Amino acid sequence: SSAASDVYKRQVLNNSNKKKYIFTSTFNGKVKYKIFKNAKWFPQNSTWYDLGGKNKGKVAAVCLEKSNQIHLFSVTSDFKIQHKYFDGREWIPSLKGNWMELSGKNFTGSAPVAVVIDNQIFVFIISESGQVKYKQWKNGNWVKNTKLWRPFGGKAD
Repeated sequence: SSAASDVYKRQVLNNSNKKKYIFTSTFNGKVKYKIFKNAKWFPQNSTWYDLGGKNKGKVAAVCLEKSNQIHLFSVTSDFKIQHKYFDGREWIPSLKGNWMELSGKNFTGSAPVAVVIDNQIFVFIISESGQVKYKQWKNGNWVKNTKLWRPFGGKAD
């Protein structure tokens, strides 16, 4: 079946170049997207750009407007958090397939939440014990140790 019929979670994002992006998670675990610019969707017809991945649910997408970066986060089928971003020219680490794993384990599988505050990204997850944890992206890098998720305080009930 086509990607459009497989779409079950999606997010629309605007970036500073006046483009709109729609990101989807398909039932087979891939992340796909389309771009709306100049009153048209690209790619046209029923095809979608494929970002690969082994996604388990909703994709969190945010845009850093100053650098025109788009960052995507999702939970994998083995309950790890994956990350991919567009630096304004290309997808990092690659267009298809590879995503960066944000180290850690024992996540609940609930979708990550990402927000931008003062041109910094904060990604929040819920650990298996119910604790809210986060990572912070600032000036092109993860703050502190990229292997650790920092406690945010409290539990998600």
